[in-house]
Amino acid sequence: MTAQLSAQEHRRERSMQTIALSAGTIEYEDTEGLGPVVVLLHGLAMDNSLWRHVVRELRTDHRCLVPTLPLGSSRRPMRADADLSPQGIACEYHFSLPQRKCG
Repeated sequence: MTAQLSAQEHRRERSMQTIALSAGTIEYEDTEGLGPVVVLLHGLAMDNSLWRHVVRELRTDHRCLVPTLPLGSSRRPMRADADLSPQGIACEYHFSLPQRKCG
């Protein structure tokens, strides 16, 4: 079981991309699927793996964007002055998503 989990984690890390935001750099998964774009966000002390079963179901006919938010499970530090309040994070992602190639 441990070897299987390790292989799954390795595949997930290979598919992770990064994007530089004003608060710092975050990792995200982009399934690059055809169809409507779905952005899946997680809560505190979690990462994007929370959505792995949902992404598996959606990836054939949706494009899933699944970031790892800086809420306790991010492997990358944010800038010291980053606003990590709920409102700050919402604004950060609101302004960064239209810049992604979502069409």
